[in-house]
Amino acid sequence: MVSNTFPTCRLGNSCERDLSDDTEFPGVVARPIGDFNSKASYHYQTVRCNVDLLKIIQLGVTLFNVQGDVPPSHLDTSNLRYKPKSLQRHASNIVVCPCTWSFNFNFALEEDMYNEESIQMLKKSGADFEKHREQGIDPKEFGSLLTTSGMVISEDVNWISFHSGYDFAYMLKMLTSKPLPEDEEAYRKLVKMFFPKLLDVKYLWRHANNLVRRGVIGSTATNILNNLGTKSGLQDLADELGCQRVGNSHTAGSDAWLTGVVFWEMKKKIFDGTVPEEMSGHMWGLTGVGPPASATAQAAVIAAQGASQGLSGFQQGVNNTFYPGNARHGVDGPSTPTNHPAGLANTPGPTGMMTPGAYGYGNNGMVPSGHYGDIGLSRLGNPLMAPSMTPRVNSDGGVDGGGGQKVKRNQRRHKSKAKSESKFESKL
Repeated sequence: MVSNTFPTCRLGNSCERDLSDDTEFPGVVARPIGDFNSKASYHYQTVRCNVDLLKIIQLGVTLFNVQGDVPPSHLDTSNLRYKPKSLQRHASNIVVCPCTWSFNFNFALEEDMYNEESIQMLKKSGADFEKHREQGIDPKEFGSLLTTSGMVISEDVNWISFHSGYDFAYMLKMLTSKPLPEDEEAYRKLVKMFFPKLLDVKYLWRHANNLVRRGVIGSTATNILNNLGTKSGLQDLADELGCQRVGNSHTAGSDAWLTGVVFWEMKKKIFDGTVPEEMSGHMWGLTGVGPPASATAQAAVIAAQGASQGLSGFQQGVNNTFYPGNARHGVDGPSTPTNHPAGLANTPGPTGMMTPGAYGYGNNGMVPSGHYGDIGLSRLGNPLMAPSMTPRVNSDGGVDGGGGQKVKRNQRRHKSKAKSESKFESKL
């Protein structure tokens, strides 16, 4: 049970004060329609409508100390100041606390919404949907445990993420058991309350590129960033910085581990050991994306997003509203998008998803966490749904199911027609 795991997390967190995280989720099944006064507003409304409709699949957390080290993978008695004889007698029974956890959440293919391509990625990764349904963690139970874990609402804990808008949105949904705020400013205030100190690695990457353009950063950092070019994915950064992954990509635990390792290497090699304090609290795509945009600028940004994510095109609706056309996204990147060109804060699409793995990661490999409940999944109400039926957020905050059909924003189930359901089952 997850309640048995949290005391270990609390113990680790009492010593290690930096946490890197990653979430895996069912992709993007809805796009907002309405007037947006900035790119950040459009991005947030996309996050909001999808997080409200969907369920988190997996959360990975890795603990680091202030030097960027993780707990050791084995007990080295030579480092102990006091060595009682009983230690030698019971040494074989000592279990070292893992540094990384993958929490895997309840999901039922028959009930929950998901993007078809995301499920296909999971199936290729060996996801066990029966275990997700039968043994997955209840998000509400997890939220209550997280609230008292010492990992949130604390100025002493630094959260490190990558392209973090969705990560913190799903965690806030669990912490509050409520839909996300309708306004992005209210969302940022909630994030600030629960996660007073956070750093987004992708936002740091953009800041570093700005320093290169201004010529106010060292030659080593300049060379690293120039070698990256327009590549900005987590794995791209890891390869350039010489960071080694532990575990499989597209899993929350492995991506959380790699996010933390990339951060510490970036801090050392690009920021000369000190990350500017003003970088705290910024999330890629939701903060620092410029002043309110005109309708023309909005159209250009959204069209550019469509091109960069492989969409077939965005259609302009009435009253200068925008909504996606027959959208399709690639499946090669991790769930939190990391393969977009530089300079544009893209709203995540349903790119490559997560893989299950109830594991804690140690320094030199994976250590089983002991039970499956610590993985999860989701579904687009009807994966064969026509583009015109894709749920969309209206300007009044509701969700339009397409064709004039209204559905609640926090809808958790979608009953499809028997004919469509049989088609879905045949595809599986």
